[in-house]
Amino acid sequence: MIDLQIKIYSFRFQFSAAHQYQILGLVARCEILMIHRLSVDNAAELFHKAFLHESAQLKSASMSFISKNFGAVKATDGWTDLKRNSKSADALEQILDHVTKT
Repeated sequence: MIDLQIKIYSFRFQFSAAHQYQILGLVARCEILMIHRLSVDNAAELFHKAFLHESAQLKSASMSFISKNFGAVKATDGWTDLKRNSKSADALEQILDHVTKT
């Protein structure tokens, strides 16, 4: 489990850096790797990252995952952080709209 957490942290860091420096191939690769590692524990955080970096593929995958696992995801620290961060209000609203439609 620790190895997986280290890897997902590395992908998130690389994704942010690749987005900042517009290294599109690395952005796409990190998106795919993060999508394959979506979990209850990281879904809210990955959705927020996708929202901030305008990553449609990661955003869609994480929203879908959150909708299917909403009860478990909303009990995580990532969800609590998302609710606490005022800059996340639009992201949170998008998730809740998606959950209520499914």
